[in-house]
Amino acid sequence: MRENKNEYLEQYKNPKWQKLRLKILERDNWACQKCGDDESQLQVHHRRYIYGKKVWKYKEFDLITLCSDCHKEEKDSMKERMGQLIETLKISFFADEINSLHEIISHALFKCKYTPEVLLSALSWAIASKCKQP
Repeated sequence: MRENKNEYLEQYKNPKWQKLRLKILERDNWACQKCGDDESQLQVHHRRYIYGKKVWKYKEFDLITLCSDCHKEEKDSMKERMGQLIETLKISFFADEINSLHEIISHALFKCKYTPEVLLSALSWAIASKCKQP
C-alpha cells in the first residue's frame, strides 16, 4: 500500500518541504485560511494527496495554511470521505464495470458534494492499491 509511515513522516523534515511550507505560510499571511486564526500553531495542509508523491512536490494551489483545529477537522473529514469513495471505486471500477464509473464520479461530485480534489485523491489511492495487488 503506502510507503512506510516513518519514511513518509521523515519527508516533513526535508529542507525542500520546510522551504515550501514557509512560502505557503507567507502567502497566506500567517493565518488560518478557514477560520482566520493567527494566534494558534499553524500547519500547511495538502488539499489532496497523490500516491507516492513527495510532500514538497505539490503545486502551491494544493497547499493551504490551517490552524491545528481546522487542520484536524479537514484531515478527519477528508479521510472519511476518501475511505468511502475508495471502497466504492474498488467495488465498481475494478470489478470491470467501467460504465458505472461515470455514474459514481457524477454522483460523488454532484450529489455527495465531494470536491474534485477528494475524488482525484481517492482515485489515485484506489488505482495504486489495485496495481500493487498480486
